[in-house]
Amino acid sequence: MYWSLTRGVQTATFQYGMRIYNRGSGTVNNATFAFAMDPAPTKLEYVAGDAKDVVVSGGRMSGTIPSIAPGKFATVGISGVFPSVNSTRWTATVAPPAGVADSDPSSNRASDTVTLDSPSTSILTMIWQDKETTAPGEDRVYTMHVENRGFVAVPDARLLMTYSLDGAADDTTTATVECAGRHACPTWADGKAFTVKDGVIFDRRVALKARSELVIKVTIRTQAKCTAGQKITVTNKVFVGKGKGVDVAGQTTDSRVGYIASRDCSSDTSPVTVTKEQGSETVATGQGRHYELSLDNPGAKSLLLTLRDAYKVVNATGERSTATVSCLSSRGQARCPKWADGKAFDVVNGKVIDAREVLLPAKSNIRFRVVVNSRVECAGGSKIEAHNSASVESKAGEPLTSRTSDAVKGYIACNDVSTATDVRQSGTEIGTPLGISAVISNSAGVAENVAVETQIPSGVAIRDQVKPTCAVTGAANGGTRCPADLAWDPARRKLKGTVPSIAKGESVRIGVDGVLGMTRQEGAQPASESRSATPTDLQTVRQTVRTTASALGDTKPETNASQAVVLVPRAPVRPTDPSASASATPASPSATSTPASPSATSMPASPAPSPTGTG
Repeated sequence: MYWSLTRGVQTATFQYGMRIYNRGSGTVNNATFAFAMDPAPTKLEYVAGDAKDVVVSGGRMSGTIPSIAPGKFATVGISGVFPSVNSTRWTATVAPPAGVADSDPSSNRASDTVTLDSPSTSILTMIWQDKETTAPGEDRVYTMHVENRGFVAVPDARLLMTYSLDGAADDTTTATVECAGRHACPTWADGKAFTVKDGVIFDRRVALKARSELVIKVTIRTQAKCTAGQKITVTNKVFVGKGKGVDVAGQTTDSRVGYIASRDCSSDTSPVTVTKEQGSETVATGQGRHYELSLDNPGAKSLLLTLRDAYKVVNATGERSTATVSCLSSRGQARCPKWADGKAFDVVNGKVIDAREVLLPAKSNIRFRVVVNSRVECAGGSKIEAHNSASVESKAGEPLTSRTSDAVKGYIACNDVSTATDVRQSGTEIGTPLGISAVISNSAGVAENVAVETQIPSGVAIRDQVKPTCAVTGAANGGTRCPADLAWDPARRKLKGTVPSIAKGESVRIGVDGVLGMTRQEGAQPASESRSATPTDLQTVRQTVRTTASALGDTKPETNASQAVVLVPRAPVRPTDPSASASATPASPSATSTPASPSATSMPASPAPSPTGTG
């Protein structure tokens, strides 16, 4: 038995012949054969040969060879389509009829692995134009030739043709697409005229059979109203791309350059400049953003313009926007249009100024004030963008030069910042170490430039050279960063800094270490009592560590402050001159019998409460 098949292409058709030899001295009748491929081909069939009673099932085939004379062979023609795998293995076997002995059964079986390459084909793409230069409104005919020179079909190849002009101030281009070859034509190449938009004549998918060609004729007509030079440059390009996993190689692109002859009408154009500026790059949700829109006509003739102003919010849900439009100033003969009355209205479909007329006389200018107020929901975790653009066009259709549009981008701050203050205290003796920290969190949107202050009371001693600490907590993948200016201010007894950014669901923890000091009670006590005071007589007072945070766009500012309690030792006030106190005349009963304020002398030391407070 003889079989040769070791290499192929995925999804390609294969056709091979299997030979079955009779090397004995007698005729062999009704020998049987079998063929199998695993993974199975997507198609398998018997196409020709000496077999009968052939049965095909999936990736298997079997049949009978009626007769093979001595020294001769029988053939079995097999066709199929390779599977989309990197390799497959085939096995072929033959067996003599029942009761007939085979002198060499070792030659009755053959098998091998077929390596399958990724499908690819060679493409030749060319384009011609019938004339290099045309007049405005004259037809130019392109002929595009795409040839698949390979043996693999491209079932869904991309076919792209573009058309661009350089030097035309205004143009209208129409085209027709039809087939010119003898091969099958795609249905969309129907010869019907259409207007070319955005420079794309067609961007379609076509089936390119193996060893086939496609010829398409494209007729283009351009009406160029005006050009800034003597000729308009025309560039036409074609491109063929792969389809459904079949790579294409060879010459897949081609282009032609031509010209449209036209007069120089640059003097016919009218200059106008549109300028858009915004007052603040970032505003809070519900806060008005001020835009200044300027229209300037330095030319020598009046212009009747159509003005549009568009507004779009990105990365936000539940957006509701209102706006007002009024005039700031004018120069020359320009007058404020009546529709710019400063009255508030809802912004619908992003239209702030929807195709309004503006008369702009020669050498004049007009400035509008546009205020947009957007309220958004802070459910997302992305920075909310606000895009605003303005553009003008001539009401009469005349060409405009200079800058006819302008745009700016800003942001809407929307977040929910909160703080939690914590004091770690292990005792109430003077010198006891303390750990003071505050967590600043954000549960919605993005909070930026969050100003944070932690006020530490006088009963806590902080070394001037102490280094505050900071760490990002939470997911820590949204751009949250510690403040670069975090510092201890000994004069104001504040730990403060500005957190650049806190993403949704993330937080920063700032902290500083200190020790317990002492605070004195208010009012004096008798010298004897002061002298007898010892460290065991010390009482404690509750002092507060308070943290505040401030962020633009915070929807719940009531959660921005938090506090925690620290227990600070309090000692009696000792007289400055003990000897003078001992020789002094005793105080009158009214002076000595008045008990000290309970807050100063009578409050017993209480167990330390939980030092942590949140807000």
